[in-house]
Amino acid sequence: MADDRMWGFEEYETAQVMWISMMDKFGGTSTNKLIRLSIKLDTYKKLQNHKMRQHLREMSKMMHELKNVEHILAHEH
Repeated sequence: MADDRMWGFEEYETAQVMWISMMDKFGGTSTNKLIRLSIKLDTYKKLQNHKMRQHLREMSKMMHELKNVEHILAHEH
């Protein structure tokens, strides 16, 4: 990856998290995006350096992204 693009992804702890972020940023098919977003939410863990408010904001953002691709979350049935 070019250095000018790499700086935006240095914050991610694992290659999987970085890959999910890259796919979200640069797109993909709706089905693939739904799968990525579901995996991202399912595997998300609170980072030690994040306060609870930031953690909940991140989770809320992921749920909003899932709603944007018309995915119904299990707790909404």
